[in-house]
Amino acid sequence: MLILMLSMMACGEDLLSYQCTCVQAAYSENGDLVFEDDFSLNICETEAAVNDAFEADGVISTETQACEERLKVDYSDASCECDCEYLGLCQG
Repeated sequence: MLILMLSMMACGEDLLSYQCTCVQAAYSENGDLVFEDDFSLNICETEAAVNDAFEADGVISTETQACEERLKVDYSDASCECDCEYLGLCQG
């Protein structure tokens, strides 16, 4: 399972609440879906850190690519995607 770790808090920035949802899917040679898993994670992080996580070398981009490579060992094709929805300021 893809684990999101965003611990890049910048000083002075507000912590924002996000719900991140990730979907992993694998397909057979004829294109049939043979495996699918999804999960959600609520995180509190700065806007800059969340944006950085989706950059080419960011943690989310890196982990989704690694997820696809792991699934392609056993399946013909695979896709791993994550999306984060802004919920508001963190409570607490």
